[in-house]
Amino acid sequence: MLLQLDIENFIIVDKLSLNFESGFTAITGETGAGKSILIDAISMTLGDKAETSMVRENKEKATISAIFDISNLRLFLSLAKGLLFLLIFSKN
Repeated sequence: MLLQLDIENFIIVDKLSLNFESGFTAITGETGAGKSILIDAISMTLGDKAETSMVRENKEKATISAIFDISNLRLFLSLAKGLLFLLIFSKN
């Protein structure tokens, strides 16, 4: 389960920190509100390709971090209850 998502200098996002509670979460909004940006950020923490064009204009790097609770996954029971995935990419 996704517990926290932090985004900095990604596409049009300056800085954003979201905490997710257990249960159902719906991401809604008008066209252009940024729903796809959140999905893209989550996808990159899970291994999707990052591109330098996704770094916010006039910034050198973007940072996306996500904390997942994997305590209910049988395969990972021997691991810690939370994992931190951190992705930093730059234009250089």
